[in-house]
Amino acid sequence: MEQLSLFDRNLMLEQITFYSLCSAEDRKKVLGELPMTFSDFRRISLIADYLELYAFHEMVWDLYADFFIKDISCLLEKCENQHEDIPYLLSEARQWLADFRAQAPNETVNFLLRKVFSQKLETRSIF
Repeated sequence: MEQLSLFDRNLMLEQITFYSLCSAEDRKKVLGELPMTFSDFRRISLIADYLELYAFHEMVWDLYADFFIKDISCLLEKCENQHEDIPYLLSEARQWLADFRAQAPNETVNFLLRKVFSQKLETRSIF
């Protein structure tokens, strides 16, 4: 059996984690079985980042960032210029985290996600 690199091992474990927690629809989007929108890309990236699934996050960016490069540039410009859309974008991101938590497979996971997400919201910005 072939030895996995540390990155590949971490990626596999992080994929197991994310796919165990996400909806079937999100899993299909990441795997390319359903179309990925820029909003989906932002949402999945945000959740992976908040869960500190760094190898998975990098994989999602490697797979999809090129498709959304103009959208990413526009969003970064909005953030840098304190655009009037920022409060809406922050609210949208908070809702994504709440929705992800709400579809947790059980009450224990929901509780743990609430703790992780609330701690992150207190200690750093969403973007």
